[in-house]
Amino acid sequence: MDITCQHCGTKLKVADGRIPQDRPAALKCSKCQGKIEVDARKEVGKNVPSPPNGSEGLDAMVQEVESKAYDPSDTPFDYLLKGEKTALICEQDPSTKETITSALKAMGYRVAEAPTARNALKYMRFHTYDMIIVNETFDARSVDANHVLQYLAQLPISVRRHIFVTLVGKSFKTMDNMMAFNKSVNLVVSLQDMPEIERILSGALADHENFYQVFWESMKSAGRL
Repeated sequence: MDITCQHCGTKLKVADGRIPQDRPAALKCSKCQGKIEVDARKEVGKNVPSPPNGSEGLDAMVQEVESKAYDPSDTPFDYLLKGEKTALICEQDPSTKETITSALKAMGYRVAEAPTARNALKYMRFHTYDMIIVNETFDARSVDANHVLQYLAQLPISVRRHIFVTLVGKSFKTMDNMMAFNKSVNLVVSLQDMPEIERILSGALADHENFYQVFWESMKSAGRL
């Protein structure tokens, strides 16, 4: 438990086992030797942020998804051919989703559609996608509360670099590289530019593949692939 001395302001870390959970206690500050009064009962739930949209936070959702036994219905595809590219769409507007799906299929992708963030996490549990397209407010009130983006941001870099993540929304300017960097995605696309999504994705992917070609060749030369 983190404790602040009421006398000198020193911040202390105290093992939970040293503090009674059912009654107040007094500790001595290691710096000023002053008496610090602590009541663990008042600390319960303190400083815990409210989960977005009144739903559980990302950690709880991930724990729930990963604790479930294997269920074939949670797998995104019945089968995949060798070398087949895959994409996951996290978009709840039917018209936008149809536009994105058509573009991806024209580009040769097998497409899975996630109705909710929970479903998206289930799908990603069983498969690493080549492309993920997610709306900024997919199953969330804002981009900062988006569980899919939060999950992708915490993936190991060895996994994340294989996924091309595109973030779409009203608040972005298409191909704004600084915004993409800020949101930890590869590409941002304005919803206004959805009619051009296939052309935009094709150009961005070509740049992405050219950039990583040098990286993969270096890794192969170093014997790390």
